Amino acid sequence: MAWLRRGLTISSLLSLGLAALFATAAGPVDVADARFSFCITCHGANAQGNPGVAAPRLGGLPAWHIDNQLKAFQAGWRGTAKGDEHGDVMRTMALALANDEAVRDAAAWAAALNAPAPAATLLGGDPTAGKALYAPCAACHGAEGQGQEALGAPPLAGQNDWYLETQLEHYLAGRRGFDPADSRGQQMRALAGTVSTPQQRRDLLAYLATLSTKAP
Repeated sequence: MAWLRRGLTISSLLSLGLAALFATAAGPVDVADARFSFCITCHGANAQGNPGVAAPRLGGLPAWHIDNQLKAFQAGWRGTAKGDEHGDVMRTMALALANDEAVRDAAAWAAALNAPAPAATLLGGDPTAGKALYAPCAACHGAEGQGQEALGAPPLAGQNDWYLETQLEHYLAGRRGFDPADSRGQQMRALAGTVSTPQQRRDLLAYLATLSTKAP
């Protein structure tokens, strides 16, 4: 991240007032809400995602999914495993949110941003092979990759392909889905084994990129 390259630490960021900013988060939310403007430093002006700092697209994704992930960071299900440096940073940001209302407001703010559907960035994938690999994923994530709130399964269409690749690698390496209390994460960790090779992951993501063109 840019601030990491400048030698800033999490402690120094918090000393600049970030914790106080998030601790006051409550009340009506709109896209101009200055309480959350710090998020765009990494995620982009419209929360469109930024591969340079491994920050995924948030704008346009459902608030329930963003809310779930913020709580996963707070619970330590994400961002606590060795090798997940970016997750560790995001966990610190999530912990600065004072209560469930603050988490809900932050999620609603990010979801309301008008981020365009991302372009495919990964090369070498076969979408036809990827469609077959996606078949077991559709049961939870939906036939069009739209996600299902009732199952806690996030949208995959409309997310950055490089981010999804990284998360699959995290599941395979045990950096996600490692906590017994994270039942959905553990299920996803098992399913990640169906795309255990780099080529399989690229094929799957090439197919998801065709669905992303239909995403809002």
